[in-house]
Amino acid sequence: MSAIERLQALRGLARDAGLDAFVGVSTSYHNFLDPDPVLVATGCKPVGLSAFVLDGQGLLKVLVTPAWDVERMRRAVPDASIQGVDDIPGALASLLSSSKHIGIAGLGNLPFRMAARIRTAVSARSIDGDEMLRLAGNIDTAHRRAAAVKAVQIAETAYDHLLAIARPGMRERELAAELHVIARSLGADDNFMLINGSQHGRGITVAGDRSLERGDVLVVEITPSVEGQFVQLPRTAVFGEPSKQLVSDFAMLRRASLAGIEAAKPGAKVSWMADVMNRVLAEAGYGDYCKAPYMRVRGHGMGNIANQPGDVTSDNQGEIKEGMIFVIHPEQYLPTVGYVLVGEPVRIDARGAVPLTSRPGQLDVIGA
Repeated sequence: MSAIERLQALRGLARDAGLDAFVGVSTSYHNFLDPDPVLVATGCKPVGLSAFVLDGQGLLKVLVTPAWDVERMRRAVPDASIQGVDDIPGALASLLSSSKHIGIAGLGNLPFRMAARIRTAVSARSIDGDEMLRLAGNIDTAHRRAAAVKAVQIAETAYDHLLAIARPGMRERELAAELHVIARSLGADDNFMLINGSQHGRGITVAGDRSLERGDVLVVEITPSVEGQFVQLPRTAVFGEPSKQLVSDFAMLRRASLAGIEAAKPGAKVSWMADVMNRVLAEAGYGDYCKAPYMRVRGHGMGNIANQPGDVTSDNQGEIKEGMIFVIHPEQYLPTVGYVLVGEPVRIDARGAVPLTSRPGQLDVIGA
């Protein structure tokens, strides 16, 4: 993915903060809930511990491990200076020896001792740069929008494949393998996925060895990435005719999802969006279940490039802004039917939240 606009934004943010160097360090873990600093600045996913340095003249230097990854990074980022190193903290200390005001992003994800070495080298001259990295990552570009749309198309195609092949007796891990193959074949560069079925689920987990049965409620989160832009598709299906209670509870959660989408407008607080969804559940008699351990969040940002607005919770006082791409999902455990997934990936434009899916999620029936 082109990182030109993000890099320009990062240069401006660093200049406005009075910095003469900005550093981002990546573990290459690629957590879909967090931005990857090197990916944000270069558009290229590192395969090992890596870092970038944006100096006072705006020139980009990238330090990579293992050293054999230098050629790949040079092809991806031809305008940057790429160097293979064995010791990232030591190389950073050398590069930053003359810098007086430094912003650093990504230290919180490093192993403790490694982060401590970097902090020791620059502590008196550095500030936390994580928020600047997030702001740069959230720049709304045509490239990022196109990647998100393609990722959603991949997720929907994978889910349609699930509906076509899932059957009682199939193991969860077999179904997960099928979806991974589909996602990769369609162009996903990563695919985080949770999937499991049960008669009364208490959560959602990675696929296991359990054989699916008639009457199971199957919950799945398909989370593919295209050029570093993740999206998430939360869906629920049932093997055989659903109970009236499941139909009713799913419809209630669907109303909560729609209320959250309607509330997600530029300038609104993230907490307001969460409260609106919680209110729908409270009115249905499930107010006591709008908290841990019955649910985690009502949605969340999507790294590896940007994770704004963060977790959709009642205590997140952040502001919803145009260009944000995240998932809204009032999914949770209900005492009547177990764990149910409902929600949509959205993008915020001037009007509000626009679902990126071609059709809203519904309670799908397999083999009725």
